[in-house]
Amino acid sequence: MSNTQPSIFLGLVTYPGTRFPESSTKHGLLQKLASELLVLKIIPTVAIEGRNLANERGVSFAQNDVNESIRAELNIESRWRAYIDPKKSKLSLKLFMSVRTLYRRVKFRQSNGQHMLNRLANIELAHLSLLQTALDSNSDWVLVIEDDARSTNVKDLAANLSNFIQTQEPERKPKYVNLSKSFSNSNLKTTGLLSPVSRWNQSEVKQVQIYSSSKPFSNTVCAILYRRTFLVDLVDQLNQIPLKPVLPIDWKLNSALLAMTESHKLGDGDFWAVEPGPIVQGSMFNS
Repeated sequence: MSNTQPSIFLGLVTYPGTRFPESSTKHGLLQKLASELLVLKIIPTVAIEGRNLANERGVSFAQNDVNESIRAELNIESRWRAYIDPKKSKLSLKLFMSVRTLYRRVKFRQSNGQHMLNRLANIELAHLSLLQTALDSNSDWVLVIEDDARSTNVKDLAANLSNFIQTQEPERKPKYVNLSKSFSNSNLKTTGLLSPVSRWNQSEVKQVQIYSSSKPFSNTVCAILYRRTFLVDLVDQLNQIPLKPVLPIDWKLNSALLAMTESHKLGDGDFWAVEPGPIVQGSMFNS
């Protein structure tokens, strides 16, 4: 174990007009977590990406882009579901995806397709910009949260995050860790992939378990902790995927993870998950 204190980058993705404007202030999770880490003698690098970069770059979308994006999203979702559960029958998957196709088409129609693509593109570019800023900081660990991220006990979160990054061997596993309470593993059909590694909480009050996954996957991008050495390859992989057709950033990440798994850059034990997640995705749960 190195005697050098590990460094950490804390990044927030937000946007103009967000429903969670406090996230960028001293009352938001980002600044609160940074303050608690300072108490623990860890000096984080902090950055906020709140621009609509697609708008600034003049990116525009036509109806054909909407149709192509729906097809691309459903294609990666179908591949991902077959990857997670290879025993699922092709017929069952086909029927499920038929329902998903109808749902996504209705969703895009209700939301104005071009407007929805613009929003998704802005979110994607904000994430990519922040990840590059994180790499430029040369921090050993990178925690990126979205503006709906919440924690009921930031002091506890900081203590356990500090303990976690200081007890991990350099260049070893995990390569990335889900810290958010978002979709359940039961919902994702990923429960069978997980094996317990250790406890997250040092307190005996609440048991929070760390699990290692036999297959790399992701939940949402609400709160993910990345090891820098992995993030270099991940950002390169993400940048190889064009902006059009637009994918929701969660599916773009899954697309990149699938490609890295197929090329043997990722494998058993590279992804860990803290359950239940110490950071709650506020847009999905009341916290």
